Amino acid sequence: MSKKLLLTALLLNAFVFIACNTACAGELRIAIFPFSVHTQDDISYIRDGITSLLPSRIAVSGRLSVIDSFLIRSELGKLPADHPLTTDVSLGKKLNADYILIGSITKIGANVSLDTRLVSSTDPDDVTPFFIQSIGLNDMLPQLTSFGARVRQKILGSGPETEAAAAQTKAARPAASGDEQAADETLESPLESEYQTVVQPRGEKKPPLFDASSFYSLDLPGESLHCMTSADVDGDGTNELLLSGEHRVLIYKWAEGGLKLTGELKTGTDEHVVRIDTSDTNKNGRDEIFVSSFEKSAPNSYVLEAKEGSYSRIAKSLPWFFRIYQPPGKRLMIMGQNAGDTNPFGNMIYTFSWKNNTLEARNEFLIPESLQLYSFVQADIDGDGRLEYIAFNKGILSYQYQLTIFSSLGRMRWRDQHLKLGGEVNYFTKRVYGNDIEQKEFLPMRILCDDYNQDGRLDLITGRNSKKGNVLTARLTQYNQGEVCCLNWDGYDLSQNWSSGMMDGYVADYGVFDLDGDGRKEIFILSVTESGMLSRGKNRLTVFRQAPSAH
Repeated sequence: MSKKLLLTALLLNAFVFIACNTACAGELRIAIFPFSVHTQDDISYIRDGITSLLPSRIAVSGRLSVIDSFLIRSELGKLPADHPLTTDVSLGKKLNADYILIGSITKIGANVSLDTRLVSSTDPDDVTPFFIQSIGLNDMLPQLTSFGARVRQKILGSGPETEAAAAQTKAARPAASGDEQAADETLESPLESEYQTVVQPRGEKKPPLFDASSFYSLDLPGESLHCMTSADVDGDGTNELLLSGEHRVLIYKWAEGGLKLTGELKTGTDEHVVRIDTSDTNKNGRDEIFVSSFEKSAPNSYVLEAKEGSYSRIAKSLPWFFRIYQPPGKRLMIMGQNAGDTNPFGNMIYTFSWKNNTLEARNEFLIPESLQLYSFVQADIDGDGRLEYIAFNKGILSYQYQLTIFSSLGRMRWRDQHLKLGGEVNYFTKRVYGNDIEQKEFLPMRILCDDYNQDGRLDLITGRNSKKGNVLTARLTQYNQGEVCCLNWDGYDLSQNWSSGMMDGYVADYGVFDLDGDGRKEIFILSVTESGMLSRGKNRLTVFRQAPSAH
């Protein structure tokens, strides 16, 4: 054993000696030290990812090389953990490095900061700070390219190689708006500039998307309902409307000018429905029903499919919340998020596919860190040619969701300060701290975004709940009036195109479907009026036609 250790030590020292004395003539060298981590969360994978990606974003062939991280870690392992900066500089000299890059990663809430110092080995007083601050971990990685370019330019100055590398970096990413360029040039912090408004030429005001008055309504008895979707669940070529409460799923068919109940699916005792989604994901001509349900501290979701006049579970006891989602320009996909220990929507999101009649997780679906499975849609809402994330987001210090627009890299671009959209009411009860304490976990309101009238402009549809009345009625429910709004980006802000008008009771959900087959989509709005101390609800479905002028 001693011979092997001696041989390993000799080889390592030889490797260090050779590596430190074979640098190309005129080539500068930089040593990137492992970054320390300051957070209660385990983000070591982010630290390792940054360490792996930075070298290729800093190095310039023949002019600037990055010393192998194995050598650095091996030498650092011989030093005490609390050694001073002068020791790092001495280690850099030992490795024949002209510069060392040291720093830390800090995560506070959803905000992540990479703070580094570039130190000259020949002049320890020559210290240049570089940093990245982002909303969410996923925004950190795309910013590494510009970060590496700034470090490279500081070391090499302006020259053909650095200019070519900068041009390559610029070509490799989408063209930035003026706001993003300014943010890159000044290293503006999201904490210093809370959001950046995207300014486009004002758009022409469009006619209202839907009629001013509803043409159909239906009262639904029983427990309060909270979710809706539309699908062809029986494979007959026409879509049904599906509504869910905590313990049941109702199926309606449009016939003879109205909705007719054709089925009712009840859950198990320990299955509390959070959401339902539908799609023909196994390509057999019938849409499956993905029932995302929850019990105590974990999901127990399942998938239903119509077979011979009844509905069978083709997958059950699944530890995931599910969502059927179609990103713009891409295929429809199954997404799932596993429950975290304290935050049911705190873990990574994956895409799923069927394999041998089993749902299997495939690839991670990356979104800004502060968002969750049900909180966002992607769309080019401002018409600048790039997708944004439109989301209900809680932020760092807020307990309520607020409609927010993020850039594709997770930078906040717009935030609702005047419209007061949202007002979440749908929740399920989770158990925390060893299943001893019950807490309400609210789900954000649904966001719909599409060009519903084919006029070349996206329509954003979401809800707004509020309170009215005296102190007694306010105590009975969180919200007791609501409306659904259609909005368009006018170049500076989201402006209201249409409103359903205030409805008694809160708005629980809404969807845009063509159930009557007339070629025009209607908006279906589910509202719930609670009454009495037991909060027994009355469900109402209200339907508005798409306006002829908007078709």
